[in-house]
Amino acid sequence: MVSRIDELGALLRQAREGKGLDLEAVEKELKISRRFLAALEDGDWDKLPGNTYGRAFARSYGRYLGVDVQPLLPTLSPLPAVVSAPPREAGKPWRPSRAWAMAAVALVVLIATFGWIVYANQSGTVSLSVPGTHLKTTTKTPTTPPATVPTVTATGSGTLFGWPAALYRVTPGPATIAISFVGPCWIRVLTDGTQVAAATYTSGTYTYSASSDLQVLFGRPQNATAILSGTPLAIGRGSSPKGVQVTVGP
Repeated sequence: MVSRIDELGALLRQAREGKGLDLEAVEKELKISRRFLAALEDGDWDKLPGNTYGRAFARSYGRYLGVDVQPLLPTLSPLPAVVSAPPREAGKPWRPSRAWAMAAVALVVLIATFGWIVYANQSGTVSLSVPGTHLKTTTKTPTTPPATVPTVTATGSGTLFGWPAALYRVTPGPATIAISFVGPCWIRVLTDGTQVAAATYTSGTYTYSASSDLQVLFGRPQNATAILSGTPLAIGRGSSPKGVQVTVGP
């Protein structure tokens, strides 16, 4: 039986490959290590820096690819049950039994050990001391913090190169637009005031990024789809040219 984690990984890989992206490109956009992205796609959560980070990475990855991963996210591990004290007879002072005392000591040791491991992992060094052996120290690679997911806001309409255009704002930057073609479509792309594309494409996916402003004119918008910083855009279904103008916020 396929688990939800395997289904999640298959969904992410299929969405990424469908957009013609490789892990290196996604790593640059989301600032999430490609080995963590690969672990998500492979369903190997043991290679992620904890369940909480894994869920955050999966949500960021899903938003970037335009897929809903929430129903497939694994649940967090439940908290351990609280051990209650054994009942005592009325009028008789309670004294801990030997088994109860040993269990309490073991619990304290377990909590202290767990706290030490968390501290060592956060400091980047894990040290283990075994009687009769030398101290062995290994250095852990710092984990990559979750990437900030940009917010895409529609701000109105205007004109671009004389054609109707939809206006958007992306916060924070940079703004990235991924354009996929299902038929012939001429586009003109300006990033930060510099023209970087002016040609006709018939297939494939092309990605452009800007740190301050982004302008795209679609000659035949019905033959193209666009995803702006993880958000699909409705660029129109008509045969008339349509523009997209993006302002990047801090």
